[in-house]
Amino acid sequence: MSDHHLQLDDDFWEFDDTPPAPAAATISQTVAPSQTFSRVPRPKGHPFRTEVDLGEIDERMRPSAPWTARTLELSRGHLVLLSRRMVYTGRKMLISVHLIDSKPTPLAGVVVSCDYDADGLYKIDLDLVPVPRDDTSLRWFAACWKK
Repeated sequence: MSDHHLQLDDDFWEFDDTPPAPAAATISQTVAPSQTFSRVPRPKGHPFRTEVDLGEIDERMRPSAPWTARTLELSRGHLVLLSRRMVYTGRKMLISVHLIDSKPTPLAGVVVSCDYDADGLYKIDLDLVPVPRDDTSLRWFAACWKK
């Protein structure tokens, strides 16, 4: 049996693997120190505890099958809830709020944040937006209200 060893040139060890300096245009496009990305605290809403049905609107403006969540707080501009399902920031949602002795209330929102809370639940913060009036959304709400 012959002994095979990997033969490397001396030039191999002198190889410069440092990345090249960025181009001048790239440097000017980087984030300036005055542009900080800090999360501004959201205004505190009022405690609001009820069950809701949620549906995520996809790229084709079709709502997903509804799933159940529980609300935590509500204000004029946002809704915070707990859900077993995670949703991505920026996604549009349909919300059907079920109140005792009342017809469910349709809402819509855009996900501002979705963070793991505890016990397999995600805390979802939504900015409320006008409810879409297209046929697909209206059928989704009607299906939730028949339950």
